[in-house]
Amino acid sequence: MKTIKNLLFLCALAGAAGCPGPGDDGMGGAGGDGTGGSGGDGTGGSGGAPAECDSTGDGDATCAAANPSTPVCADGVCVECADHDRCVSEVCDRDASTCVPVEQVVYVANGGFLGDEESGEDMPGCGVPQSKCLTVRYAVDNRLDEELGRTWVKVADGQYRDRIEIANQTVQLIGGNDVRLGTPQGAGPNQAMVDIAESANVLIDQMRIIALGEGSSVVGCAGEFRQPSSVKIHRSSASQASGVAIYIRNDCSGEIVDSVVSNNDSDGIWRRTSGNQSTDALVVRGSVIENNDGVAIVAENGSVEIQQSLISENGGGGIRIQNSSFLIRNNFIQNNGEAFSATTSTLGGVVIEIDGPDLRIFEFNTVVGNEIEPNQNKSPGIACETVAPVEIKNNIVWGNEGGNSGAVDPDAQVSGFCDVSYSNVQGGLTQEFQLIIGPGNIDTDPLFVDPFRGDYRIQAESLAKDAADPEATVDVDFDSNPRPVGGAHDMGAHEVQ
Repeated sequence: MKTIKNLLFLCALAGAAGCPGPGDDGMGGAGGDGTGGSGGDGTGGSGGAPAECDSTGDGDATCAAANPSTPVCADGVCVECADHDRCVSEVCDRDASTCVPVEQVVYVANGGFLGDEESGEDMPGCGVPQSKCLTVRYAVDNRLDEELGRTWVKVADGQYRDRIEIANQTVQLIGGNDVRLGTPQGAGPNQAMVDIAESANVLIDQMRIIALGEGSSVVGCAGEFRQPSSVKIHRSSASQASGVAIYIRNDCSGEIVDSVVSNNDSDGIWRRTSGNQSTDALVVRGSVIENNDGVAIVAENGSVEIQQSLISENGGGGIRIQNSSFLIRNNFIQNNGEAFSATTSTLGGVVIEIDGPDLRIFEFNTVVGNEIEPNQNKSPGIACETVAPVEIKNNIVWGNEGGNSGAVDPDAQVSGFCDVSYSNVQGGLTQEFQLIIGPGNIDTDPLFVDPFRGDYRIQAESLAKDAADPEATVDVDFDSNPRPVGGAHDMGAHEVQ
């Protein structure tokens, strides 16, 4: 079963044009406008959805006219939308699974360069299919109207040298196959290409955003007290930042789904907030965080959920959790730290630093090949620097190196106040101060499929197969394949099918 995440991996590895990944600096040549004809508003009448439609003809128009809630003809039946290009308006509201009417969309065409007089000017009436705006910034600043429901911006394929500031607005930026947003001079020190302030709710979908320039970030979100904001980054990429790629602070919640954060000069995702659990949530799901010079993900205060993601080859280390409640499940956390750092790394795979007893789940992860500089007083795989035990269950922790200064076991993969059970830990577990050794642990070669090429799925012959907690209830693995298959759940992020 191929997921969007799988396709992102393959696309990024191939360096194919149009990938939402980090193939180049994001400012190369662009394709056509990718918009096509508008053909009407896509809303049609209010009758019931037809049971059947003509998949070989203009079935989408028939479905949309009959019932806008099922506007797509698939296999002869009218169904909800899932992709933007199946809607007449070229915008699908994925939360509602319905096509957005044309009159609620502002359209932006390829070729507008903010401040470049030779490219023309944005006009007061722009944004309709017949007369698109030239720049994303003008569309956001001048053409949206939340009272009319016009909060969507459809950006045609191309490159746009815009920096966008959003406050007190709801904005949904929808890209396509190859939409690139970035300026040669960058956003400026301590600024972001997409800068989100108080009382703003922003969706970024299918866009490639770069941040050239000293100190620049790709996306920044900062709410204010009693004026919380949110940002959702879906199926997009963030790269080339000289500062933190994506920063989220104060009363802002962030959601990064099916996206790539790579090739940035500092941390990939950094969240520091006031600690409000409801407004300061960070969710990272189905994403790739790789090749950043800093730490892949830093979360301070609030809550954090990291699931089904690849965290790989980040010079500063994999994940640092500080005083946040967390759910970390079904991830590959591999080859981060010292070997990929231009300086030294004080973090290998995962460091958890928590004072309170909040939600803390770390399960079904594969933590492998991470490295920390030798004189660190922590393990290179998982370090629990906490005042209460952290349950580490159903994981594979293998081949991590460095650290462990002053430890009883200089090769220990796990250290601190970790409560480890039903996990495959290289070298076993040595009773150190605070470490809790629970039931079900093993120490055996996981039999990875191809570790030399970074494929850390386990083979069917692995003793980690069917060896997880028999009472585990997680029903999918890293690739959204079902768990369990066979007698019991497998340890680690991958379930043998």
